[in-house]
Amino acid sequence: MEIVNTLKQFPPQKIAISIGMFDGFHLGHQLIIKHLKALAKEQNALSCVITYKNHPASVVKDYTIHQICSAEHKISLFKESGIDLLVFLEFNKELASVSAKDFLDNIFHQSQITGIVLGHDAAFGKNRSGTKDFVIEYGKQKNIEVKYLEPLMLNNARVSSTDIRQAILKGDLFYISQLLGRPYSIYGKVIKGLGKGKVIGFATANIDLTHLVLPPFGVYAIRACVNNKYFKGIANIGIAPTIRNSKEPFLEVHLFNYEEDLYNSYMNVEFVSQLRNEIKFNSIEELTKQIDLDVKEAKVILESKYGKNL
Repeated sequence: MEIVNTLKQFPPQKIAISIGMFDGFHLGHQLIIKHLKALAKEQNALSCVITYKNHPASVVKDYTIHQICSAEHKISLFKESGIDLLVFLEFNKELASVSAKDFLDNIFHQSQITGIVLGHDAAFGKNRSGTKDFVIEYGKQKNIEVKYLEPLMLNNARVSSTDIRQAILKGDLFYISQLLGRPYSIYGKVIKGLGKGKVIGFATANIDLTHLVLPPFGVYAIRACVNNKYFKGIANIGIAPTIRNSKEPFLEVHLFNYEEDLYNSYMNVEFVSQLRNEIKFNSIEELTKQIDLDVKEAKVILESKYGKNL
């Protein structure tokens, strides 16, 4: 998969495109990509997704929508999907001012757009001028095959990023996994922490949570993927009130039977089960005793789910 960060680097060949935020890359998004790839193959074209690093609402409506996936996570998921080209844009005021016609014309002047595949409620361009009616008419004028997909329903409810965000806030891990079609996870680069984990005997890898919607603060049994290998462990998400009481929440991950330095590695942390809420202990000793209990409980849960060996 090729990745570009501008609207000025489209290949001079046939492409089938989809446009959207794709936050979470849930089952509905996966269905769009399936149809996009099929159409591209049928047309002997490249499959191309145009998406954004930040949510357009943060620019257009000037309020923050915390995202399900980090930018790195979204790239990873698109790579796994098998598309040919990812146009990964920073959504800003300049881009927000581009009309839907100018947006598509700009691409059309560089590549031969042969297909457009969109979700049922997709709209793009200034003031969301790229409506279904507009895109269908544009397709007729330019001889582009246009496909709009009906919303994907699960248990009589529409699969949506909004519902997933609400489920994450509630900590409903089972429902989230149903909507995503995979375990709920946080993916990111391991950053420098305070080193306090080693002091209490539980070395942790820290992952930044900026701009992400978060589940309830607490301790979780987790499964993590590092360098294409899976490991069992526990994780705390929150402000670590006993040790550092930070202003911003962090994800701290302790992997069982893993001693290597994880700094600067990318890790995908799957949340399996919440063990308890995050609380402040009266002493480090109390915290250490509780972590011992957390580890024992997590091992039982993870072994019952994955067996003794992953």
